[in-house]
Amino acid sequence: MYNYKIGYYSCEESEYFELSHKKKFSNEEITEMIATICRDLIEEEKKDEISLKPSFQYMVEEVKEGLIAKYNFEEVKYEVNWSVFGWADLLDENDWKEESDETLVGLRKRLNEKRN
Repeated sequence: MYNYKIGYYSCEESEYFELSHKKKFSNEEITEMIATICRDLIEEEKKDEISLKPSFQYMVEEVKEGLIAKYNFEEVKYEVNWSVFGWADLLDENDWKEESDETLVGLRKRLNEKRN
């Protein structure tokens, strides 16, 4: 399977999704698929007389759904989604103490066990 990360960014936010496919596509091929989906969405809005700004931000979810429905992409399924707050000192349990981040707490515990 080949994986594809698709999304948008702005000064204030970003959103990405990841899909997989049995076939390898070039950037140009992916762009054409997305353009086709966006064209259809814009035309649909014109028919419904909706006057939304045609920005990718407002179409990202429909693009994802279109790639799945129209081009047989599949959502990437993760066994583990591992992430922690990145600024925290890994050895200092009081630096950026965040009890709700169980992954960070567990990592610090393991690191400090090995040091003692």
